[in-house]
Amino acid sequence: MPRIRLILCLLLLLPSVDFVAAQNRSLSYSTYAGSAPKSGINGPRIEAAAASAAYYCIVLEYPGENYLSVLVQLSIADGAIAYSVTLPQLGANALPQPQVAVAIDSQGDCYVAGIGIITPTPGVFQSKVNDEFGNGQFVMKFGPTGSVVYATYLASTVADAPSGLVVDNAGNAYLTGSTNAGDFPTKNAYQPAFAGGNSDAYVAVLNSTATALIYSTYFGGSGADSGAAIAIDAAGDAYVTGTTSSNNFPTTVAPFQKTLSGPNDAFVVKLSPSGTPIYSTYLSGSGGSQGTAIAADSSGNAHVTGEAGSSDFPLVNPFQTNWQNSAFVSEFNATGSALIYSTFWGTYTAWSPAVYPPAAMTVDSLGQTYFAGSADLNSGSVPLVSPIESLTGSNISAGFLSVLNSAGSAAVFSTYTFGGVATNVAVDSAGDIYMAGETDTTLPMVNAQDSVFYYPFLCNFPDLNCIEVSNSQAFVLKISPTPGPALALPSGLVFNPTIVLLPTSGVPVRLANASSSGTINVSSITTTGDFAQTNSCSPPFALGAGASCLMYVTFTPTAGGTRAGTLTITDDQPGSPQIVQLSGQGLPAQDTLIPNPLTFAPQNVGKPSLPQAVTLTNTSEGTMLTAPAPLIFTQISISGSDFSGSNNCVSPLSSGTSCETHITFTPTVSGTRTGTLTIVDNATGSPQTVPLSGFGVSANDFVIEPTPGSPTSQTVSAGKAATFSLGVTAGASFSGTVSLACNVSPVVTPAPMCSLSSSSVQLSGGANQSVTMTVSTTAAGTTGAISYVGFPGGAIPLAWTLALFASGLFLIRETRSWLATAPLTAVLALTVLVGCGGGNTPSSPSSLPGTPAGTYTVSVTANSMSLSHNTTLTVVVQ
Repeated sequence: MPRIRLILCLLLLLPSVDFVAAQNRSLSYSTYAGSAPKSGINGPRIEAAAASAAYYCIVLEYPGENYLSVLVQLSIADGAIAYSVTLPQLGANALPQPQVAVAIDSQGDCYVAGIGIITPTPGVFQSKVNDEFGNGQFVMKFGPTGSVVYATYLASTVADAPSGLVVDNAGNAYLTGSTNAGDFPTKNAYQPAFAGGNSDAYVAVLNSTATALIYSTYFGGSGADSGAAIAIDAAGDAYVTGTTSSNNFPTTVAPFQKTLSGPNDAFVVKLSPSGTPIYSTYLSGSGGSQGTAIAADSSGNAHVTGEAGSSDFPLVNPFQTNWQNSAFVSEFNATGSALIYSTFWGTYTAWSPAVYPPAAMTVDSLGQTYFAGSADLNSGSVPLVSPIESLTGSNISAGFLSVLNSAGSAAVFSTYTFGGVATNVAVDSAGDIYMAGETDTTLPMVNAQDSVFYYPFLCNFPDLNCIEVSNSQAFVLKISPTPGPALALPSGLVFNPTIVLLPTSGVPVRLANASSSGTINVSSITTTGDFAQTNSCSPPFALGAGASCLMYVTFTPTAGGTRAGTLTITDDQPGSPQIVQLSGQGLPAQDTLIPNPLTFAPQNVGKPSLPQAVTLTNTSEGTMLTAPAPLIFTQISISGSDFSGSNNCVSPLSSGTSCETHITFTPTVSGTRTGTLTIVDNATGSPQTVPLSGFGVSANDFVIEPTPGSPTSQTVSAGKAATFSLGVTAGASFSGTVSLACNVSPVVTPAPMCSLSSSSVQLSGGANQSVTMTVSTTAAGTTGAISYVGFPGGAIPLAWTLALFASGLFLIRETRSWLATAPLTAVLALTVLVGCGGGNTPSSPSSLPGTPAGTYTVSVTANSMSLSHNTTLTVVVQ
């Protein structure tokens, strides 16, 4: 999961009050902000956020091929979203990595510094950049509805990275970060030129209309230098912290620490309103350090925090003296010449830092310091004072929020904040503390605008090469100086698509008493649907102040599609029972069963057939984000007393692989026998079934049936023939001749004609003989033209006319008498005339019909003495 940085800035315009250590506090509200899940390798993350007395400004970043960032403004009263707007994106093939910083002014306008391609507004300080992809560091201001007030570049030609942004009461924007170019815009610069090395820090101030720089300067030496955070005071002085590896980092004449102590040191710089250093100092021991956050109080003192790299980090009036790769919290006097206090914070017992450098810091009018970070409780801890969350246990990462008194000698409030990464903090005059951060686990929710958590792991089968998707979610919360108890838990949990019948790992859902006082009594915890839970609390139990209970919810979809259920907590608080809505998508596998159905040849009663195999294949396919689903069996069974079998199927069956069930047919009685192979699995359409059938033959009988696996119905065009394969099987004691005949119905003209390859077969002792039957059909056609002669009473064909004429000529020749033959001669002449052209005209060609389209039943009868059996087949003529 990508590391998330979030900056929350709250302008305090009213006087603060002192908060004492014993004061009870409780969670007033907590809510996700921008929790819509994104499909892709990376989910949403927060880069920066800020808040005024009325609003938070948060930037959600969605890294990936199509990098997207969105500015979201939320109401500080309840966390409700006021507006969201898409920010400029990086150009194609851009080299700079996304960097964002956010601030907010007293009117609630949001300011964003980032890297990308913008549309500059008219008259701004810098309207174009020379980067080949069009990218550049920019600063934008957004009005109350998200409209652009101004947009300007503030960029060199190479690479700049903003990291801190703040706005003064006049609307001037103060920016710090790093640059590795020699042409970064400067004005009234204390250090006008790039000092070399990998990078220099910079500090730049834009006027309220972004039309000009008030001042802009490099700040660095020959090593690598970068600004991390910036703050301002009421006098317009700017305070910057960061990290340097330069042994010639520009320091003032009499700073607290003049020289580099470690491989890299934190630095603290205070600049006058004109950009001139009031002081510049290192702050480190021999192991190095880094500055991560800074704040300024009304006395001009700088409060700074970060990570201390060794036990000889400078300490003054410390609250904690032991170093365990700890964070540090330090306060400088107004001239930077001395520390008012400096202390370690947190402990560490493993090989990686247990307390990460705090990412946020603020200070109230009494000089009390508020700072927020995150801790790995598997290897370390932070001191707790009147906590609203006192997490314990292994494999827990949690945000923390701590408050030191003005002397740094005591913690007046310190608590874990349930999980995730705490990234910034602010406080108002009423003592309400505001914090923002990011989490990839469920967060206890109170009075939430959005309290649905999206489980970030896409697949749940350990042997698959699955992709883990980070659905990180931003959150904001408010802690008030009011007594509890305060019951907190999310209202919903959404699982990512999960393979059917495979349980997910347990997703921790935390039920908390988010208060430093009071008790909550829980009597039961139950689930419904495809969801189950185990918990660390064993109801009935009591949640004391700051206590919590983890419920591990698993999702095992029983079918594909959307699955829903509930997690119900019954307790003694208002609104009981508390219900968490559970949902997820079941991902079914895909499979095939071949053959389907399975038919056996006629078999003697009591005699087993040879086994036939039904092959089951996992045909599941993966997606861009999911591996192909394994096929999981919960049941493979055969019904029907005449069928039995065995299989080599082992669950789970990987995609693209097959297994077989071998089935044997042993008829118990004569006649048609049926059964079913049933496979219950996680595939679509489960249970999968294969119909089984066979025919039992008694000892003294025989049977005629289509050959197993051959068609019993065929479709042909008129003029084509259909061929069927039949088998005649004798019982164990049968011996004799079986005569065969076939007929077709219905009777039509011209009718389909059936014929058998043999009219009889000789069978004995369980033998089988094959017979082929052919069903022929007639195609439609036409006749040729035929001439006819007209004759009284009808037409005589021309051939008969010619024959009669020849006979008459013969008679005339024999009689040799013209008078005697004159009548006959006239008749012959007339006959020839009519036959050759008179009388009726020749007829037109005539059509011969083919076998009519339709469905025909073909019956085959087999007889042997008193025994007679038949089978039927179907021919469809088109």
